[in-house]
Parts: sequence; structure tokens; C-alpha cells
Amino acid sequence: MRVGYQVGHVVQRDSIDHQQQWQNHLAQFRASRDAGFDIYCWAHHYLIDPFQHFQPWPVLARLAGEPGDMKLATSVLLLPLLNPVDVAEQAATLDHIAEGRFILGIGLGYRPEECEAFGTRMSQRGARCTEAMGLMRRLWSEDEVTHHGRYYQVTDARPTARPYQKPYPKVWQAAMSDPAVALCVINNSEPPRSRGMGV
Repeated sequence: MRVGYQVGHVVQRDSIDHQQQWQNHLAQFRASRDAGFDIYCWAHHYLIDPFQHFQPWPVLARLAGEPGDMKLATSVLLLPLLNPVDVAEQAATLDHIAEGRFILGIGLGYRPEECEAFGTRMSQRGARCTEAMGLMRRLWSEDEVTHHGRYYQVTDARPTARPYQKPYPKVWQAAMSDPAVALCVINNSEPPRSRGMGV
């Protein structure tokens, strides 16, 4: 059995200096690694007042440089809010930095404030996630991609980064409802067991 470590990584705003917060996270990561945990998962949120929070891509890239072989995961990346071309290339880059220890955890999100900030309707989250995942898999595995979908458009796109893992990193999809579980089947991803902890 493998055991992962998931932390929300948020603290009350102004309760601690941002640099001290980061040093605490780094110490926490090292302690979980030294305790024998197999996976370290980093959350993804925006505008979560009254809390302060760091973003997953730079954090996981920094942690990938730490000694050890603990896997690193987004848990979960709010895919419907993001551009799949950017996510595909960020994930591929991080997969190389981590030398194949990266797991892409994705989710629909649940906070209206985040959707509003990115111009995404709550009702579009599932469709955006499915279209984005399909495009990302193509960008990871095809030499040239043309896609004219409902939400995303690329023509003769040639990806600048390919994942370390072949054909691409493992994809986890958060699923806390029957429709979200159905999306896991549609997207050919697996829901993490035990709220993101299983492998």
C-alpha cells in the first residue's frame, strides 16, 4: 500500500509572514518524506480570502529538487479555469523536473468566486474539463495537433514540451459526486481513493 500526504496549504491571512509560511511548508514536506510517505499533494485555489496560499506549479517544481523519490501531485488543479495548452506544457515540464514522479490531479472546482474571476460559468466546468483533457492528451502524444472545439482552439500546434512519462503522467480526477465520477470514465482518468490519498 502507498500512502500520500495531502494538505490544504492555507493559513489565515496575516497570521504568519509569507516567507515563514513557505519555510514551514518546506519543513513539512521534508518531514513527510522522512516519515516514509509516498506522495505529496499540493492544492490549487485562487482568491481564498481570508487565507493565504501558494500556487502549485512553482511549489512542486521546487520540491522536485529535494532529495528522495516521493511522488508529487496536484490535488487538484482547477482545470476548467485554465488553458489546456498551458497546463499540458506546464505538466510536461514539471514531469521532467521531477524525473517522472509527477501525477496530474485535476478537478472541476466548486467555488463560484474562482469561476467568475476566470470567466468560466459553473455550468460549463464538466464540458470544459472533458475537452481540455482530450486536447492535452493529444498535445502530449501527437506531433501536430489541430483542434477546434467549443472552448479551445489550436491549429497545427506543435507542442514545445513532452512528458517524461510515456505516453503522459498518470491523471487523477477528483470525484465527489455521481456526475464527477461519470466524468472520470469519460476522461479515462481515475478518481483518487480516500480523498486523493490512494495510488
